[in-house]
Amino acid sequence: MSLLATMLPILEGRRPPQSILEWSVALALRPLGSVYGWIGALRERLYQQNLLTTHIPPCPVISIGNLVSGGTGKTPMTLWLVRRLLEMGWKPAVVSRGYGHHSQETVTVVSDGVGQPLAPPMAADEATFLAERLPGVPVLCSRRRHKAITLAHDLLNCNLVVLDDGFQHLAVARHLDILLLDGQHPWGNGRLLPAGVLREPITALSRAHVAIITRCSDPALAQPLLATLNTMAPNLPVLLADHRPIGWRLLGQGVADPPNGRLLAFCGIARPDSFLLSLQQANMQVTSQHTFDDHHPYTSNEIAQLAAQARQEGASALVCTAKDAVKLRYLSCELPIYYLEVDLFFPQGAQPLLEEINRRLSPPPSSVENQP
Repeated sequence: MSLLATMLPILEGRRPPQSILEWSVALALRPLGSVYGWIGALRERLYQQNLLTTHIPPCPVISIGNLVSGGTGKTPMTLWLVRRLLEMGWKPAVVSRGYGHHSQETVTVVSDGVGQPLAPPMAADEATFLAERLPGVPVLCSRRRHKAITLAHDLLNCNLVVLDDGFQHLAVARHLDILLLDGQHPWGNGRLLPAGVLREPITALSRAHVAIITRCSDPALAQPLLATLNTMAPNLPVLLADHRPIGWRLLGQGVADPPNGRLLAFCGIARPDSFLLSLQQANMQVTSQHTFDDHHPYTSNEIAQLAAQARQEGASALVCTAKDAVKLRYLSCELPIYYLEVDLFFPQGAQPLLEEINRRLSPPPSSVENQP
């Protein structure tokens, strides 16, 4: 196991250091966290004083983001939100940075809402995942996200943009900032990168308009975090959300019955523990579990090795996440590969979020809404 893999549970606040090496590394990283925090504070101040440019978008922008490095459920939240916006009469687009894509374009159009979505590695895996599950919705990636927003509005006739992972992207003004917090480890170990997993200090939640506590299957467990949020941001609307399985898919074939027999599990996501927990809750018989780095680009050889090990362990199939599956379609495997689709669920309802959207955004303009 690599040192990074060993330290990650410590940085995320899931366990304390347990050896001299772990304590030494944790202590050595603390000064770097202070430097990171100083640079972040300087950057935010430069934006506040207009010494760095904040672009005013041509249409409303809703940002979905978090305070930590790692998964808090931004992708399921983006799917849920875009579907609600479509029901409300908006014509949204999704814009993200596009981590890990190979395209050299200033703006990569993963989907124009009409044709076949661009696939990895030319497109980012999460962007392709969103494009496939949001037919008719443009999905664009760019490091200069204001250019992607302008293109979505001017050329693709979109009248609203959902900015995926945009809480720290101060270069674009937004009408609504949705901040996601992991219900179990909202701040990690409480330290800034690389001494922890915080991208910026906890006080930055003051910029949020709505907070959503994710992976919260039991509302009672969220009470300490709710109390903290009420103290730090008493006027901040807070919702509880959880991820729930909605069905099985078989790679290359679509909807499938739950797999029978033993499975070898693998994934390359920020929070593999959530995936493995979902398999336990689905009563799957998992022979072994293999985790890769987030956004890992799988190779044919890796899949062949996983299949060979599965056979040795008596497993009849492989199982991964839906985001992993978008990178596997052109790779052959001698065993079936299943993946589990999940959706976002609000146990106490999402009315405060919908009310905040209606309060901060005017109704969608009919002149754009009715365009073909």
